[in-house]
Amino acid sequence: MDNSESKELFTQVRVAHRLLAVYYQKIHRLMEEVVSHDELELEFLSWDPMLFDRPALSRVNQLDRYAFDLLPGVDTEYLFLRGQRKLQEPGDWLLVFHLTSSPEDGKSVLRCYIVAPRKPLEFDWYHDIWLRICIGYPEITETPEAECMCDESGLYACAFEVSIEQLTDKDAVPMLVKKIKECRDVAVGSATTE
Repeated sequence: MDNSESKELFTQVRVAHRLLAVYYQKIHRLMEEVVSHDELELEFLSWDPMLFDRPALSRVNQLDRYAFDLLPGVDTEYLFLRGQRKLQEPGDWLLVFHLTSSPEDGKSVLRCYIVAPRKPLEFDWYHDIWLRICIGYPEITETPEAECMCDESGLYACAFEVSIEQLTDKDAVPMLVKKIKECRDVAVGSATTE
């Protein structure tokens, strides 16, 4: 590769970084508008990259780590909850945004998972419920359908997905809030009527 080819390649890399920053800024702003909506009453719980590790702490040599760890946004989950972090009551619920982009088919989607307890529980929403009980992910459906994730703990879930292209529409926030409320009502309703 000659010098002009190298220069062009690194120009493309810088442009790609700027485009990704704008992309994540828009997606994060949209998620923030949705979870702060009056009808949802959600608070931030956690976020995690799903395919790679988080970038290393400043005292860890990043050069000894997998380079893709610098790309945590490729497949990321953001968790928000209504209720207490380690004490669940019927009517409480967890919303998980799973932002995923497939390099193979170029498909980018936002998957939304809602989880609700049927009875009072004393679990950690993230470690006990999301990572252990809901590890298999609820099935994504076109119309809201409750799925029992665990008979013993009485957790129900509902899930849907929307393409990233749908989220660029001016009515994306109201559309997403409406779909989340429909799914929430099914998951919470199923959980409280059992």
